[in-house]
Amino acid sequence: MKYGIYYAYWEKQWGADYLKYIEKAARLGFDILEISCAGLRDMTDAQLEMLRNCKDDKGIRLTGGYGPKACENLASADSSVVNNALEFWKQTFSALKKLDVVSVGGGLYSYWPADYSTGVDKRGDFERSVRNMRTLAAMAQDYGITLCMESLNRHEGYLINTARECVEYVKAVDAPNVKVMLDTYHMNMEEDSFREAILTAGSLLGHFHAGENNRRLPGQGNIIPWREIGSALREIDYKDDIVMEPFVIHGGQVGQDIRIWRDLLEDASEERLDRDAAESVQFLRDTFEGEPTPIEGLEHIGLFVSDLARSVRFYTEVLGFKVIWNNVNPSPEGDIAVTFVQNADCILELIRFPNPEKRGAGCFDHVALRVDDLDSVMKKLPHQGVKFEEGSYTEAPQVFEKGSRWVFLCGPDNERIELNERFM
Repeated sequence: MKYGIYYAYWEKQWGADYLKYIEKAARLGFDILEISCAGLRDMTDAQLEMLRNCKDDKGIRLTGGYGPKACENLASADSSVVNNALEFWKQTFSALKKLDVVSVGGGLYSYWPADYSTGVDKRGDFERSVRNMRTLAAMAQDYGITLCMESLNRHEGYLINTARECVEYVKAVDAPNVKVMLDTYHMNMEEDSFREAILTAGSLLGHFHAGENNRRLPGQGNIIPWREIGSALREIDYKDDIVMEPFVIHGGQVGQDIRIWRDLLEDASEERLDRDAAESVQFLRDTFEGEPTPIEGLEHIGLFVSDLARSVRFYTEVLGFKVIWNNVNPSPEGDIAVTFVQNADCILELIRFPNPEKRGAGCFDHVALRVDDLDSVMKKLPHQGVKFEEGSYTEAPQVFEKGSRWVFLCGPDNERIELNERFM
């Protein structure tokens, strides 16, 4: 999968200097910049060439997004409106071709945002839209462009609100370059299950927008189930684009159209926006397709004991272990005595608490796994839903003749796991 961001994250007006945002997207770690189709047909060949050369130089791919105006509505019963829409797209496709854009997404089947003051003819609009989309799809095919139909929430559109409705529409059009497009912001309002919606789209899914329930960047909220979404995308073997479409700044035409009435960040400076975007794209990469954390091996197993001296004698005299390290850690309840014993590659940590009867002497306490870079692991795992035990990070400069540092987390059944890095 490749990851992108919509240029208007930084903008208050729909028109923008895309050259600036191509450079920014590349610097912040994105693969894609999504731009608006509005105004592209008015650009000169020289301007389009400059834009194409810039994105090539920075290694950025462009995708297109658009919410058609009412006068560009393919579902309209007015033939002049439909003809105007087809003419708009014919000129726009020519510009997109010069920018090497091969994917355009949005509510292309109708117009945006919907005006509900005049009533809705959903079935009639659906049939007209399907018929006219076949014509538009044939035009787009000549330019090598795929059209992705975005499922919108009920407040912004009525023709397609769910993945199931989107699949029905795409199958009705029956064109190879017409695909489904899902957006987590809209899905959060309309779908019963993110996973089921993605599975419903299946191989027809051609584009995916990512954002929190309130339009903030992915990873800045607690409602959207990103791990579930990533798992579902992998389940359908989705290999196409993931584009963030955040809107966090109020004011201007963008804020007016998106209905952003306040800054969603305490600090809406460009520097802060850049930093948040860079962190968010890394969050998505780690969550959607992050590699498993490399474990170098078993470090040791921790056991509760009631009598440390007695346990040490047993493991050394009966089972042939050797004592390799002793330590006493103070705690509010009293000193915690620890002895590490080793036999071949097997290391046990024998732990004697002040009140062993409360802990369950003879019970397993934790398993310690060895990692190479604890800092990177601690940065990555929270993106995959892992929570570390509060205050558990510890550094000990002299353990086993080396330094060691570790942190604790819990597995799915609350089993304690220690991640341990040794260093010279």
